[in-house]
Amino acid sequence: FFSAGCSSTVSVKITGEKHPDWQYREQLKYYLLPADKTPDDDLTFISYSKYIKTVLSMKQYVEVNSSQEADLLIFLGYILSDPDQRMYVSGYKGNTYTYYKTTYTKALYLSARSNEPGPQQGKQVWRVWATYTDESNDLTYTFPYLVIASQQYWGVDTKGKITKNIYEKEDVFSSWLEMVKKNQKK
Repeated sequence: FFSAGCSSTVSVKITGEKHPDWQYREQLKYYLLPADKTPDDDLTFISYSKYIKTVLSMKQYVEVNSSQEADLLIFLGYILSDPDQRMYVSGYKGNTYTYYKTTYTKALYLSARSNEPGPQQGKQVWRVWATYTDESNDLTYTFPYLVIASQQYWGVDTKGKITKNIYEKEDVFSSWLEMVKKNQKK
């Protein structure tokens, strides 16, 4: 994934959308759920949800113990694609070389639905997609990069796809990752 001793860049593609009538306010109560049929006691979901909960807490969202108490129901999804193998042909001094490259796309998906009584109840109020493609099939290693790259766009309209670069050796990222790892142990 990264070269030892080098400061490598992860370029995450992000799309954020929000309902035009929805407004963020501090102390929104949320309940986090899997976006698919994954049970909420699945170990991978529990591990990844700790990253999401850390960011939501930093954004002044308040976690509650049941969906009935929540202003927002936030659905967490994550994907590791099937391998995508491509053949490349190149030439040098009259010789032809063929090689194959296999890549995987990793994705984080968050969708927030209003759970407050009123006209928006049950409606999606914001969502964000973050994707990264490389030769690694390790979503566990990549997931924190998807979270930190996309966190400022949760509940925000990006007006199309944008790219956010995260540098492995970046102090802000390292500090953030350490904070999340401490929260993982709780």
